[in-house]
Amino acid sequence: MRPEKSQGRAAVSRPCDLRSSFPTRVKEARAELLGRWSWEWFCTLTFTEPRVHPERANKCFRVWIGRVNDAVFGRHWRRRCLGVTWARGTELQQRGSIHFHALLSGVGGLRRLTMMDEWSSLAGWARIRPVQRQDLVRKYVAKYVAKGGEIDLGGPLAIEVREPEPTLW
Repeated sequence: MRPEKSQGRAAVSRPCDLRSSFPTRVKEARAELLGRWSWEWFCTLTFTEPRVHPERANKCFRVWIGRVNDAVFGRHWRRRCLGVTWARGTELQQRGSIHFHALLSGVGGLRRLTMMDEWSSLAGWARIRPVQRQDLVRKYVAKYVAKGGEIDLGGPLAIEVREPEPTLW
């Protein structure tokens, strides 16, 4: 039985309600999660084709990350359990095509322009910039969760584990 407005009950906020703080809390939680790593590159990866199937988009990204790892760690990076750490935000553009925003860590002295050319040979346009402000890029990538997008994490996701503070009984 639904309560009637005349009973004077306050509106209940639900996750799908635009007035809800749920999207903001999700975005903040994702940004906090992304804060566990120190990011070196902020990448915007766009596809030339007007519409790209999500599986093909994912495959292009994985091939590109493999090329990044080859350039940084050599051909046998998988055998040695090496690789860059990455976080990828997926956005659906207005034209209906998938668009990625990625954060990369562990790229060392790799040339950004080389990896931009690699993406161009695979799929479309790339813009790769060094990260100037960690907090801003984390929030930027995290906002796509609140918009219905996704964030994927990959690579060796080693994080610094802090010992808990000793408790006194």
